[in-house]
Amino acid sequence: MSAEVRDLYLDLLIKTLANTIYGDPSINPINSGPFQPKLRAIGYDWPALAHTMVGVQRLQNVRELAQRALDENIPGDFIEAGIWRGGCCILMRGVLQGYGIADRKVYAADSFAGLPQPNPEAYPADRDFDLSIHKELAVSLDAVKDNFARYGLLDDQSVFVGGLFGDTLPKLDAGPFCLIRLDGVIINRLMSP
Repeated sequence: MSAEVRDLYLDLLIKTLANTIYGDPSINPINSGPFQPKLRAIGYDWPALAHTMVGVQRLQNVRELAQRALDENIPGDFIEAGIWRGGCCILMRGVLQGYGIADRKVYAADSFAGLPQPNPEAYPADRDFDLSIHKELAVSLDAVKDNFARYGLLDDQSVFVGGLFGDTLPKLDAGPFCLIRLDGVIINRLMSP
């Protein structure tokens, strides 16, 4: 694939993953309502349909980092911990596809059952902050695999790691990793700019 065609493909992939093309509404309890391009750009909404909530700017950053790892021949696979609907991992897999890379994998780690209940005794910042109540944040493994398949990117280069990070990641027989994206419980409390 030529660099020009690859760039068009990856640009369109980002627009599709963030659903800036059709502009679905936000279901975030704090800023729910019609599509707001500024919020989607910075990842401050919970899209009703888009395959990621990280926003266009973070997707562009993931793309740049993945391309840089490949351009600089940094050895290793890609991993994201906390994937929701799979958008960033789909993008990472799309970058591999665009470069014609068949010997690297994308690891998608998630509980596939939503966020765990807070533990304020161990983590005082969790007090009065419970994202486990938001069932829209729970996306099943089958739904995520279906999202990968919609882009033609569900194959043996896409590896799914199900369970809580404390249980799965220490036992994960994988690596080295050239790109690690951690998106566990790193969610802006106010979800507003």
